[in-house]
This record gives sequence, C-alpha cells and structure tokens, in this order.
Amino acid sequence: MPAGRPRLHRTEEEALNAQRASKRRYAQRARKERREGSDRAPPSPATTNASQASLVSQSCSPARTLTPELAMLPRVTDLELLHHFSTVTCFTLSDLPAVQSIWQIVVPQEGFSQPFLLRGILALSAQHLAMLRPDAARHYQIEATMHQDAALGFFRPALAHVRPANCNTLFALSALLVILAFASPTSPDTLGLLESVTSATGWLQLIRGSRSLLLPTWEWIQAGQLRLLCRLQAGEATGQPLTTPTDVHEHLAAFRQHCVDADESSTVKKACTSALDELEENFQRMESTDPDLSRVNNGLKWPSAVLPSYVELLEQRHAKALIILAQYSVLLHRLDSYWWIHGWSARILSTVHRMLDPSLHHWLDWPLSAMSLEKPLLP
Repeated sequence: MPAGRPRLHRTEEEALNAQRASKRRYAQRARKERREGSDRAPPSPATTNASQASLVSQSCSPARTLTPELAMLPRVTDLELLHHFSTVTCFTLSDLPAVQSIWQIVVPQEGFSQPFLLRGILALSAQHLAMLRPDAARHYQIEATMHQDAALGFFRPALAHVRPANCNTLFALSALLVILAFASPTSPDTLGLLESVTSATGWLQLIRGSRSLLLPTWEWIQAGQLRLLCRLQAGEATGQPLTTPTDVHEHLAAFRQHCVDADESSTVKKACTSALDELEENFQRMESTDPDLSRVNNGLKWPSAVLPSYVELLEQRHAKALIILAQYSVLLHRLDSYWWIHGWSARILSTVHRMLDPSLHHWLDWPLSAMSLEKPLLP
C-alpha cells in the first residue's frame, strides 16, 4: 500500500474498485459512440427541428384533450366587458343594494357555468360602454350585437326545456334581454315601439316573456339565489298601504270613464280598463317609501300585467290603447335617470302623438305636462 494513504476496510476497497470499473466502462462506451458517429451523416436541420418540436410538444401537452372552447383564450375585449359589468354596469340595473349585489356577484357566477348567460352580460356591458364612450360607440355596439345574437341562439331553444337546473339562468338572461331592448339605440324617427310588439326581441314582448317564464318556475327560482330578484320582479305586495297621487288618479279616472262610456265592444272596454287599473297600481307602488320595493321593477311591471287583448289593440294601433301607452310613459319617465331607460318616455309620447288623430291630442295634455314637455317639441 502506498505510504501516506489511509488503510481501507475490505468493503470500502470493493466499493472503490467498483466505482473505478464503472468509470472505465463509461469512457470506453463514449469512445465507441464517437467512432460510430463519425461514420454516419449528420442529421439534417429539418430532422433536428422536427425532433425538438416533438419533444416540446410532448412536454407541453396537457393531461387531457381540450375542446376548442376551452383551448381558446378569452379575448381582451371580453375581459374588459366583464370587468366593466361587475364594477360599473351592475350598479345601474336597480335602485336596491341587495339586487345590485345579485347582478354583481350571483348572475356572473351563473354565467360561468352557462355561457349564453355570460354572453348576455357581455352584451349589456358593451352597450353601456357604447353610451359612455361615444368615440368608440361603433366598436362596442358591434360587440353588443355579436354577444346578444349568440345569447339568443342558445336562449330560444332552451325555453322549450325549462327545468330546475336552468330556470335561474334563463330568468336572469330574460331580464338582461329586457334591459338590452331598452338600451339598444333606436332611430330618431321610430321607436321600433309598436313594431316590437310582434317582435321576439321587442321590449314589450320581452317584458311579457320574462313574466311568463317566471310564473311556471316560481317555486324553483324562489329556492335559488335569484329569489330576491324574482320576488321584486313579480311585484310582490309588501303589506304597506298604497295611495295614488291626486293628479294621476284624476287623469286616469277620467280616461277610464271615457273608455267605459265609449261605443266599443266589451272586449275592448275590458282590455283598456284593466290596463288602466294596472297602471294606477304601478303608480301607487312607485310612490311607496318601502325600502324593499324596487322602483325599477315596478316601473317595468305594467307591460307584463296587461291583458293579451290590450297588446292586440296596440298592434292594431287602436286609439284608446295608444293613449294608455302615452299615460304609461309618465310612469316610465320617473326612471329616466337610468341610462338604459333614458329618453324612452319622450319617444313613446312622441310616437303616440304622431299616430293619433289630432282630434284626440287633448288626451296627451297631462302626459306632456307631467313630463315637462311641450307640443312644439313633438313631431
């Protein structure tokens, strides 16, 4: 044993020898591979790149196959729209903090599991931004139309299969579509008002459709997270005494008597007097100081409460039905501060004024006065 070298136990000597032998074998194998490699042509760049791409692809492949929808990253515009809805738009849809919270938190959560509801959210947010940013209005209106069309494409077939699992989603989307119908820009010379009565996307029919969807699914929605929105949308009574403002009662009562005394069929009389009774009740609720009673929901309740025969009279542009619609514009005018309702009361009154025979224009004096409008401002 060389001098100065520590003595190793037998097991240690065996381990050291094994390590040396392993190094020798590794060196021999490396020399052999280099000799064999020099006899082969070098791999082409294409082969090398393909091999590297294959390795990268294998290392980056997910554990499961992604569908096109899952594989597609969200667009920046969609993220912008969702952020705007949850931080701004949701607070403009109701006057009650509890309902605002539903729009801010619960409805988007439903949308994450039901893409067509999320489309409705993005559509309304885009329409809101189109109003807030006039310079980019065209861009946001295109986004709104795209998302709304996609939402309707899922919504219509789903209405034939309403069940507990999807009733909350359908109800929330129906409410969004009503707001969108108001929020969408209209031509200055037409409301799309009476035309929308027979249209599946018109504001009046959408409000009525939302109500018709609600009634059969009442118990299901009451059991879910949208129950507060559902209760207020339905206009549930609060038990507080309600009174009609004097001027409202006087004018509605006068026109009601005019309808009763008119030489009309009993169907027309019933349709008109019932619509007037519902309208007076909505005025009462609008005046209520009950903190749990939504002014917005009560302002939009009347179109869903009128009889189908009244809607038919509107389709026919029946004079009495038109005058009642003008009186409803007074109620809607009290919500004019909401961006998506703003201007609608004046446009309704303007349309009715244009369609009525001039001999009946005196019935519009009260709506004009109540809304502080003047006849010369009407076309």
